[in-house]
Amino acid sequence: MIFLIGVDHQIQHNVWDGNKAGREDLINYLINQSKLLKITLIAEEFSEQALGSGTQITAQEAAKILGIEHRLCDPDLKERITLNIKTSADRENIWLERIKDKLGSEMIFICGSDHVLSFESLLKKNKIGVKILKETF
Repeated sequence: MIFLIGVDHQIQHNVWDGNKAGREDLINYLINQSKLLKITLIAEEFSEQALGSGTQITAQEAAKILGIEHRLCDPDLKERITLNIKTSADRENIWLERIKDKLGSEMIFICGSDHVLSFESLLKKNKIGVKILKETF
């Protein structure tokens, strides 16, 4: 089962220090939900390229505390060009490809709030169990 959480991207990392409380709330929420739902993977719409020096990823911090896998699923700019990715739907298909090896596991997938319903639809279309935990965190 994939549990979706939609977020404001500002709480996904520590680049914008103005939302430290939001990041802490998300970490606590991820830890609590992961324990409750027996989550083994936290995946998200984020790429290696988006990481800057010293950037801390909120979900990665939660996964480290829990001792579970964390995975970045968004294609970087080079991949977007190589794979001819032009739309949000194209990106969402890549996310699905990057978590397919874990579909038998309980996982949380974090994405921008504007992707929650469309990603849910893609997962349902592919007959993958999905539940929205929060459309907007």
